[in-house]
Amino acid sequence: MIGFNGNLTSVNVTFQGIPANANLSDIADKAKVAAVNEFKQTPKQVVIAFAIQP
Repeated sequence: MIGFNGNLTSVNVTFQGIPANANLSDIADKAKVAAVNEFKQTPKQVVIAFAIQP
């Protein structure tokens, strides 16, 4: 999901499962860099989620 009103307000990044061998800090850093690279501006927030099977 992307919130956009002239300024990039929010980017949601959802992973299918929890990435193996990665700590949350690394995941957050990579998600922020990917959002900036993709949209060419810094969002106000990046929301990170993990979809898991029950």
